[in-house]
Amino acid sequence: MPDRGRPRIYDPGEVAEKIESYLSEIPEEGFPIISEFCFQKNISRATLYRLAKEDDRMNRSLDRMQSMKEARLERLTLERKINPAMAIFSLKQLGWSDRKKVLFEDQQKTIKIEFVSKGEG
Repeated sequence: MPDRGRPRIYDPGEVAEKIESYLSEIPEEGFPIISEFCFQKNISRATLYRLAKEDDRMNRSLDRMQSMKEARLERLTLERKINPAMAIFSLKQLGWSDRKKVLFEDQQKTIKIEFVSKGEG
């Protein structure tokens, strides 16, 4: 039985190659911006994420892009090269969140504030 529906506009393998090419062009002091990539390649973010769900190679490339962004944001913030508020804003777009956890030890109140990634929460 033939495939039904509209033919694919984007090949996941080709998009994964475009992501890898985009990542290789980012300078050491920069970091990838997913919406910028989508704008440059004329692909919607929804399509990008759908392709990542459907294709392992595409999923690995998108995960690599997000990991590079997280690592570089953290490094550049610690080196005081970018504003911490901007780094937090950008990480929250990747699904990070602030979480407060209250621990009680020996009648003393200890408040531990963690910054967690989407996968840890």
